Amino acid sequence: MINNSKKILDGNTDEIKMNAKSDTYILKHDKKIESNDQLFDVISQNKLSRNVYESELSLKKGKSYRNMFSEISKDIEIISFEQKVPNMNDIFIMKVEEGKNG
Repeated sequence: MINNSKKILDGNTDEIKMNAKSDTYILKHDKKIESNDQLFDVISQNKLSRNVYESELSLKKGKSYRNMFSEISKDIEIISFEQKVPNMNDIFIMKVEEGKNG
């Protein structure tokens, strides 16, 4: 992908997305989650229905998602989870902004 005649992104889409993924996870679960100072921060949390919440969690630097899920699942039933991976448009915008600031 090119911006102002400069190559911004190069490679296949899957590789670009995997390199841009963050340590942010989307969980659906049965109870409210509180941030854990050692493992993760709760970025957002919404109640979808009576017993279903959706939360966006940011893993602390250097921490394992396995440890995060292990800690959460002690008290909360995890219905689903996925790692947040930005789409190509978001990645392109991030890279253009990095180029302006760097």
